[in-house]
Amino acid sequence: MLVLAIGSIAAFSWLVYTNPLPGGTASPRAPIMLPPPIEIVDYLPSVPMIKEVASVQTRFTVDHLDDTFEKLEYDLNTVKSKSSEVPRFYLASLPEDMSTIREVSKRKALFFKTVLPLVLKSNEDIRADRRKLWKLHYQTKMKMKLDALDQLWLLGMSKRYGVKQSGGNAAKTIAMLLERVDTLPVSLALAQAAEESGWGTSRFAKEGNALFGQWTYKANKGITPKNRDEGATHSVKAFPSLGDAVGAYMRNLNTHRAYRKLRKMRAVARRQGEPISGYALAAGLNKYSARGAEYVASLRSIIVANELSILDGAILSDKGKLPSYGSVI
Repeated sequence: MLVLAIGSIAAFSWLVYTNPLPGGTASPRAPIMLPPPIEIVDYLPSVPMIKEVASVQTRFTVDHLDDTFEKLEYDLNTVKSKSSEVPRFYLASLPEDMSTIREVSKRKALFFKTVLPLVLKSNEDIRADRRKLWKLHYQTKMKMKLDALDQLWLLGMSKRYGVKQSGGNAAKTIAMLLERVDTLPVSLALAQAAEESGWGTSRFAKEGNALFGQWTYKANKGITPKNRDEGATHSVKAFPSLGDAVGAYMRNLNTHRAYRKLRKMRAVARRQGEPISGYALAAGLNKYSARGAEYVASLRSIIVANELSILDGAILSDKGKLPSYGSVI
């Protein structure tokens, strides 16, 4: 049944592809082209991956996506109530006709089911880096010298997360990285994606996969807002795929000085052995929007109204997952 289901998915897909999640850029106001919509990992391990379905001009639609989720038996209520695993199904771009869904509950469910696997995948990648950081942390505590490859990896992570090397003090560098290289609650990411993209219907989401309304001041790297204040030079950053947008969002909250409060709250919860709550961490995002406290209240309202805190415990299907190396602190 699974083979038949996935076979039917390939029939309407333009492109099944594989690409990493980290962020990227796209030119502003670029014309909407046929995007590569789907990445499916390890559903058909014995069948060669279909890289492209040529000469298909039909756009990917809400009906296609809804049908795909049904064939994958992917239901949000089931994930919440039975803690079932989330399929490794990564959509590259949202259907252009998201705004045509009149039933609010259906639009919300479709949006959350699309973004949820991407958030889980990004968190999974962060956990892998965090596990390695803890391994290096224990080595430095035991006065063991890090080998050249580990030192090079640590240098790369420091640059990626904006941490200055502490004069060769690897232990101090690792301690600073552990506060930044950490996961973010699924509930918080989903609430912000919904708030910032208008549940996937905004122009920025359609044209540039911009789920989180991140700004850029670099020329040709974003989409110019129509009602931008006179004299303003910012654009909304565009991304090649939704996965890139999620990865950039994670790095933004984990590195920007404006969200230091969020990272401190998360670090305290880690030390005290408390769960990382999206509702609680929302308090650290008062600088994400000019709306301040009102913005935080809006995020919390979305989390509560849609019972998103339950999804903080969601996990990806083991299909396509690399071996793990123990628990993450």
